[in-house]
Amino acid sequence: MGKAILLLVDGRAFSLQQKGGVSQIWAKILAAEAFLQAFEVCLFLYPGHLKNIHLKESGLLENDSVIKIISEIPPTDNAHYSNPTSAERRRALVKNRIPGRLPVAVINTYYGENIFLDCARYLVVIHDFAHEDLPRLTQKPSTAGVVQRKIQSIESASDVVYISGFTRARAVALYPQIKGRRDAIIFHGHETFRHRPDRIRGKFIHVGTRSGYKNFDMVAAAFESQLSVHAGISLSVVGGEPADERLTKLIVRFPDRVKFATDVTDEYIFGEIASAEAFISASEYEGFGIPVLNALHLGTHPILSNIRPFQEIASHFASYFATDNQKELEDLIAQFAKAPPETKPNAYRPWDRVAQDYVNFIRGR
Repeated sequence: MGKAILLLVDGRAFSLQQKGGVSQIWAKILAAEAFLQAFEVCLFLYPGHLKNIHLKESGLLENDSVIKIISEIPPTDNAHYSNPTSAERRRALVKNRIPGRLPVAVINTYYGENIFLDCARYLVVIHDFAHEDLPRLTQKPSTAGVVQRKIQSIESASDVVYISGFTRARAVALYPQIKGRRDAIIFHGHETFRHRPDRIRGKFIHVGTRSGYKNFDMVAAAFESQLSVHAGISLSVVGGEPADERLTKLIVRFPDRVKFATDVTDEYIFGEIASAEAFISASEYEGFGIPVLNALHLGTHPILSNIRPFQEIASHFASYFATDNQKELEDLIAQFAKAPPETKPNAYRPWDRVAQDYVNFIRGR
């Protein structure tokens, strides 16, 4: 006997990203026990989804209770994806896979129009407005298409979830037509990994992508200065792209005190966070910041740029500096090297609780 509510999940994120924040978020939510117990999930996938690390690790593809539908048209092929013929072909795939049944709602894991118009509800999750807010992205040729798909999502949406108060405020300011939609703010979650190695005195850690608005050049420059002054500090850089010139220079100059690892497991990343005294990010823009939650959960003190999402997540549990003030960052590193503040793990919600929030929202509670 099927569950009361059949959901159609348009899994664009799993094909558009081999790994990344959006695909990680949806793999965690869709695979959560609370979600799979509440709904019968029909997962619509595209070429390339098997390359997605988070989708593979989630177990969704092997879960027989999840109905899988695979389209031959990749979502990156805009010439063939965003047209009435393609939309009708995708509708036919769904109807053939679940004949005589109509999903109650469509959840889109990435921006775009609702092609399954027979469904009563279309849930869109708004992650950020980097393409609208950051000059280096607004000037890219591909940005117009991204923004157009976001507008299509907003205009098609019956239900909207924002991942932070900051995201909701920007949505209303940029796209006032979104007002009046049924909505909620649902924060992301943290991993429940609880490895507690001994903390390494003076160890700082940076996690994830470093290019563009992540502002890692400022972090590297600050540590180049402070590693020369304070012999007791070290920096672990985990994940993200291969080492670039700035990071390589640090590694060569301080080979025993700057550590770099990419293409590593989640367990390795959490172990590195848990053994560090301080987590650091100089990002100029975020919709949220999952690594910050993981640091807070593990009791690793965050040293963060003073952008609103970070302040919303970490509140007074973190230390802050301006994104354009390297001296402020250097001063915090120096202060921490001399006398780190006492930190304790802070209680945030694991992904199962986040999934339950989505369950309640979709059910209308």
